[in-house]
Amino acid sequence: MIKMEIKLDCDEKVAYSSPDHITPTGTMQDSSKNPRFNRKIYKLFSKTKNNLNILDLGCSGGGFVRDCVNDGCFAIGLEGSDYSQEHKRSEWAIIPEFLFTCNIAKRFKLLKNGNHVKFNVITAWEVLEHINTKEIDTLIKNIKDNMSDDGIFVGSVANCPSGSAVELHQTQKPKEWWINKFENHGLFYRGELLDYFNKQYVRGREQNDINFHIIFSKRNIEFDNIKLDWKEKVKDYWIGNKVQCAIEFLVNGVVMAGK
Repeated sequence: MIKMEIKLDCDEKVAYSSPDHITPTGTMQDSSKNPRFNRKIYKLFSKTKNNLNILDLGCSGGGFVRDCVNDGCFAIGLEGSDYSQEHKRSEWAIIPEFLFTCNIAKRFKLLKNGNHVKFNVITAWEVLEHINTKEIDTLIKNIKDNMSDDGIFVGSVANCPSGSAVELHQTQKPKEWWINKFENHGLFYRGELLDYFNKQYVRGREQNDINFHIIFSKRNIEFDNIKLDWKEKVKDYWIGNKVQCAIEFLVNGVVMAGK
């Protein structure tokens, strides 16, 4: 068996000036995952399932990345703060070879056996608003440069204050602002995929002016298998909603949304 060598080539390994490194609230506690989102990704990329590359920006504890690795994907997580790495928190103690610290607002790329990896899926869960507005264009360029030609970007955004003593949301902008930013870099907004994912994401279910999701593709390609039947719509509505989570917690003492 050929040993896989993974290396990160980046300009800054830790986002030292970021409030999220100075006050690492998110990476101290988060390690989100949702297997139902993963299933939708695998269906969307069914033709390349066995060779699917996934990159999670702002991966925190690495829960989503570990699920992808366990499912047979090549998955990498990048985190701006080194808190979880230093404390071997959550998945950093289990799959450290797939998790790296990196300032994603500076240039970066992943190398596998010396070759630049292009990712079919790039995600960022409650991350974009944490980036300084002056660095958003660099971040979007990084996303595009590390995306495969058939690739998509999926991200959740909060357009509101963080509620922390130190303001962590450095870019509070409406959905239209983000769409224009990504489109200015030549990426294509995919509103039809919002219907396909149907509120089943790794972070967030709400879709309003305050909390929303954005999806872009590198090329204006057509996606197959995105029409949901009524059974799938019912499952999407039920799995992960407040009532289902409350019942699951009462019965099992834990919530495993997306199972």
